[in-house]
Amino acid sequence: MSLPPSIVQKLQADGMQASAINTDAADAFERGEFIEATLGKWLTEQKAKRPHLWIMAGQIDLEQSAFGDGNMTARSRLTKELGEATATERAKEWGLKGIADFKTRGSRPGGEQQKEKPKGDNPWSAENWNVTRQGSVAKADFALAQRLAKAAGSYIGATKPAKVAA
Repeated sequence: MSLPPSIVQKLQADGMQASAINTDAADAFERGEFIEATLGKWLTEQKAKRPHLWIMAGQIDLEQSAFGDGNMTARSRLTKELGEATATERAKEWGLKGIADFKTRGSRPGGEQQKEKPKGDNPWSAENWNVTRQGSVAKADFALAQRLAKAAGSYIGATKPAKVAA
């Protein structure tokens, strides 16, 4: 039995490693430990018990540089940190053929979660620019902070709002 695509997307957006999604999460779902409605509670428990199953915030930034931006130094560093097999797996999740695919620019795994439109309370949007709230969001949930910043056309650490095309 495999996981429903909506659950896989939520797990990817939460930063769970692909190998853990395919094994640990799939097994737990099959055993009935969670359903889509109780996924949040299950994730909270798993993060406390098994933090090694999640991709760390620093790794997410390194992956963006390595696979999204095509930075070879970042790709080499990521390969050293994760090992060649895991780095290759992550590269494929980003849409590359492997870690040696230097021509392709990947896109962050997670599907539609990454295509959020700026919300009225997005502290990275020009209308609601708020550095204090940005820091609070980034400290509480770095992946969410990255999605919100990207949705507003900005980035973590920006010193001013992105210019809006007229």
